[in-house]
Amino acid sequence: MAQSSKVSPLLKPKHFDGQDTRLTDQGLRFSTRIGPVERQDEIFEIADGEYELDGQLEKLQSLRPYTKVTANPRRPSARSLLKVFREAKERLLPDESISLTHGLPDKYELRWDRQRKSDGGDTEGQFLVLVAQDDDQPVGFAGVGISLLHYPERKQIDICHSLELVYVHPGHRGQGFGLDLSIACGYLCQDVFVATYLAAPAGYTIVPTIIASLQTKGGERFTRQVADALGFQADMLREDGKRKSITVESTEVEAGY
Repeated sequence: MAQSSKVSPLLKPKHFDGQDTRLTDQGLRFSTRIGPVERQDEIFEIADGEYELDGQLEKLQSLRPYTKVTANPRRPSARSLLKVFREAKERLLPDESISLTHGLPDKYELRWDRQRKSDGGDTEGQFLVLVAQDDDQPVGFAGVGISLLHYPERKQIDICHSLELVYVHPGHRGQGFGLDLSIACGYLCQDVFVATYLAAPAGYTIVPTIIASLQTKGGERFTRQVADALGFQADMLREDGKRKSITVESTEVEAGY
């Protein structure tokens, strides 16, 4: 078994200056509100024949002014969140074959760590639970692992986004909470992308990647939204980024839907 040792992460708090996402002693901290402006900017990117746009924005606005989405919130705890959603699933959809613990651990991971293994592996990152709330009530979550894979021998960093599970409370489905979670996740991933661009050594290549096994239509839309957000960010960095020695590649997607 390869031995590992902790080393200083590439990403530092200064690389997140001016962004919604911050890097603290508890790892990545992120909180945002998704409302009509954010939906207007993003919803057309994930539209398809089964997701009608006519009246959709107005419908969501009539339901609520915004959805609050927070990564690893201080409240509710991961354990409390799991209890709420497990009880709702057993009461409302007892036959639903989804394992909530696949994307929701007992405790939030509150550290952005970097480890080098004796076999040459070099990774830094954190697993995050994005929690959607409506009037302070948890209505959905998404488990997302973000990792930077370092390949110094070829001067490359892969930003790997592992989309583990997206789950909306059975009593709150059809109200756009999955959409709001996907938009927030895209924003978070864009912030880490920009931070990596600022932190990477000169002459490096950055490759954003998504690994997803979200085997539903909603999961497919969620993945596409995050991929579109990363693609947009890559285009912006290529066009307007000031670090011309950094190469930004297109998003690679490995999805099981």
